[in-house]
Amino acid sequence: MKKKMKNTPFVSVVVPMYNAEKFILPAIRSILKTAYANFEIVIVDDISTDESYRLVFKHFSDNSRVRIFKNRKKLLAAGSRNKGVELSKGEYIALLDHDVLVDRNWLTEAMKVFKKNPTAGTVQGVVLDITRRNIIQHAGIKINAYLGWVISLGFGQDIRTFKLEEKEVFADATGLIFKKEAWERVGGFDEKLAINVDDWDFNWRIWLAGYKQILAPKSLTYHWSKKQQTRDAWIKRTNWEFHFAKVPWLFIKNYELVNVIKYLPIYLVVGLFRGVFNILFRLNPAVLAGYIKAVCWIIINFGDLLQKRNIVQSQRKISDTYLMNNVMDKSFVFEYFIRHWLPIIKLGRAMSSENY
Repeated sequence: MKKKMKNTPFVSVVVPMYNAEKFILPAIRSILKTAYANFEIVIVDDISTDESYRLVFKHFSDNSRVRIFKNRKKLLAAGSRNKGVELSKGEYIALLDHDVLVDRNWLTEAMKVFKKNPTAGTVQGVVLDITRRNIIQHAGIKINAYLGWVISLGFGQDIRTFKLEEKEVFADATGLIFKKEAWERVGGFDEKLAINVDDWDFNWRIWLAGYKQILAPKSLTYHWSKKQQTRDAWIKRTNWEFHFAKVPWLFIKNYELVNVIKYLPIYLVVGLFRGVFNILFRLNPAVLAGYIKAVCWIIINFGDLLQKRNIVQSQRKISDTYLMNNVMDKSFVFEYFIRHWLPIIKLGRAMSSENY
């Protein structure tokens, strides 16, 4: 066993946690059953107001594989993820949400893909529904070039019939395993983005820095599907919409200049239309308020954004053309809504399985 562990890369499983008292204990117990031998669990509590931290400390503080930390101030998703990676000891980082369970071989299968693909900076596992374990939540994503919104690959499909293969993808946050050197190279998660789009931005920059992202079709994790009522409640919160509407930050920072000019105006028009639509037909002002707040925030922080853009572009090794042809979605706005958005809304309502 000792010889095997010496030849096996050490992996830190980072689990940011916030108000997760109903999810976190099963999640940690599941991770501890992982067949892969050489790993630790790093839990970062983002100042939970429920019993999450107390429960984790009570049940796992004496487990040598589990390290528990509590933020001194609220860092939100991006900051807590960075904190977890900073505190980790592994050369590889497995990032998990606090409401997941994992297959016993999820990490073993992911590390096999890294071994077969030495240029990969990231391996994306397949995320399945936690109650219907044959139904895919996502097997990687695609970012739409015009809108910056994502398409979850395989969403709602049956893993027994959907074709899954080892291939280049755009990674998401759940089921994400990456080399710590890649995280260091790109500067980690952008903490100004905070939530919602910080993982899309991070994986975009991983690609631009020359690290491939590969799907591991046998690395399986299981995640709760949010109820449609939960999702509907999100878009009624101005602060939630504010973070979601930070997509222009991603465009300006990560696109080549010609594509900033091409795609940013389209996003701005669609974002404004979405805000007005929600006021007129849903009596919901939060979408427009969040959009306006995000645009103003970007203008105020434009100097910092340009500095970040200079760093990203100076590290660029992959062209926008390559990403668009291989791992992004190029469908125009109307095609995106008809082919992707409407079917996902329908499937999403059917898949809502969260029961907490």
